[in-house]
Amino acid sequence: MTSDGIPTFPISTDSNTIRSLAGMHPRVERDPLHERLFSTGEVTQTAALNFDHLQALAETETTAREYLGQDTDIISLTTIHDEKLYDLPLRKELKVVHETMPRWHVGFDCPVYKDGDMEEERRWTNLEHYAAGINWLDDRVDADRTQLLPFLKGTCAREWRWCFNQVRHICNGVVAYYAGQYFGPEVGFRINQLRQDLWTIDAVCNPAGIFLIGLLSPRYLRTLPGSVFAATGLQHWIDRTLFRELPLDTARLLYRQLDAEVTGALANGHSQTALSQFASSRSDLHG
Repeated sequence: MTSDGIPTFPISTDSNTIRSLAGMHPRVERDPLHERLFSTGEVTQTAALNFDHLQALAETETTAREYLGQDTDIISLTTIHDEKLYDLPLRKELKVVHETMPRWHVGFDCPVYKDGDMEEERRWTNLEHYAAGINWLDDRVDADRTQLLPFLKGTCAREWRWCFNQVRHICNGVVAYYAGQYFGPEVGFRINQLRQDLWTIDAVCNPAGIFLIGLLSPRYLRTLPGSVFAATGLQHWIDRTLFRELPLDTARLLYRQLDAEVTGALANGHSQTALSQFASSRSDLHG
């Protein structure tokens, strides 16, 4: 129990999940230049793909393993625009996962926003809807082909704790958390809030691991709790590799350098850090 009376929930770590997912995973798009850059498992052994791109693979009867080659596993993400989420029934999501067989599926995202952007009653309705939906998927996804990875949804300690208790069994306490919601033209640059929220989640949920979506800056990843063991993003690797301008071998070398930096930052996660120690800067944050 924490000092403020909020109970924690110790659980055993799923070492296989941590080992196979640890580190950096580029989010890619169905772009010929993306596909060319990552067409060999020597560059990355795992890449993330948004669900609308996974649907496009299903339409062409292409499996996730066929997309970038047999040496590259695919993580499918449902962190897509709300309008597309509303048009994505659970049965359709399950059908696409069965047809494409990604190695990992971060499933059934559901909009949950803080006070001011969403009323509390609606937020709790969505949280309950999410918990029911992700457990419905868990009962039906073929675990021999695809490992379901649940989101941790919520806006405060009480909601995170409640959500964690609904989904902790799905991947032995490993959860995904969407960092992209903290950055953008409408919400600004909220790295300090993201950091504070992750420390709160670490304290009240004690997850076996957090897979962070939407942040690949080594500078900021190294300031996060040690439970953040894996990360995916798009813009940061694009900016660092200059893959549209540079020769392929050079772009791949720059990607490997970034991968090493991100993996090192994640491996050096902190168990205790003063938030005021770190100053935020817009110039170094690209998911």
